[in-house]
Amino acid sequence: MKEKVRIVIWIIVAVLLIGCPFLIQWLMTGLFGTTLGGTNDGWLGFWGGYLGAIITVIGVYLQISLERKRDQERIKKERIADLQKKALENFLNLIHKVNGKYEFIEKCYDEISYLMKYSEVSNETIDKIQQQSISYDDRDYRLHEIKGFVLQINNYYKRSHNELKDIQNQYDEIYANVVTFKINNLQFFPFTLDNGLLSDINTSTSQMDLLVKNIENDFEILKILIDLRSIYTTYVQDKDLENIVANLNDIYHGNNNIIEQFKSHDFMNHKKMFDELMKDTEKAERKYILKTNI
Repeated sequence: MKEKVRIVIWIIVAVLLIGCPFLIQWLMTGLFGTTLGGTNDGWLGFWGGYLGAIITVIGVYLQISLERKRDQERIKKERIADLQKKALENFLNLIHKVNGKYEFIEKCYDEISYLMKYSEVSNETIDKIQQQSISYDDRDYRLHEIKGFVLQINNYYKRSHNELKDIQNQYDEIYANVVTFKINNLQFFPFTLDNGLLSDINTSTSQMDLLVKNIENDFEILKILIDLRSIYTTYVQDKDLENIVANLNDIYHGNNNIIEQFKSHDFMNHKKMFDELMKDTEKAERKYILKTNI
């Protein structure tokens, strides 16, 4: 539509420029009839000045248009460069925040795994205690080992209390940051890698979705730690070792008790996926820096 309007305007201007001298001559010789229409030398001078002015105006217009177009292209490139830089900065901040959370979840995962193995906390042990299929001394020993397990969990919880505050809000914040990045920044992300997890917008979008899904599941490690600590809190109140075993064996999620739920968690694979995303992020950052420095 704008192009059609521009063509019409140019046609009108051309008609006016061409018709103006003829209109002047007609006014001089036809309408008023008071002059002879001018001499040849006069009209030659007029046409020289007239055409010279038109050429000058057109030249100035073309020069201004060209400079304006160059400025627009320069501003556009600078704007795109700024958006790409901002997108990369926001992505790096997001990934490093998630990495910090993953480092803490991994510490919790390793601590629970170590304490379970060291204290021999397993479904097999719980079954033996509840079914009384072991000797009294062995049963007493295993009960105290399980008590030691929840005690150590409680101690670890106290050391990590600040990082375990409002874990749902922590996840919600990560989710909101990922969604905000996808909406506002992902389209401007500098896809400098030829392949990998950050090679194009579709692959990167899938990775963002997978990251949110995985970390939501991985936050369950923190919830398990908190729930294991609550079992010790219950023991402090009732001093009943049997209740520790019973609480450990209660249905926790689906058909699993809390021990099964922890051991069946796919955290290590999720962490491996995130580590790969971290590596590609670092590659993209290095390649972007090299590209912008050339």
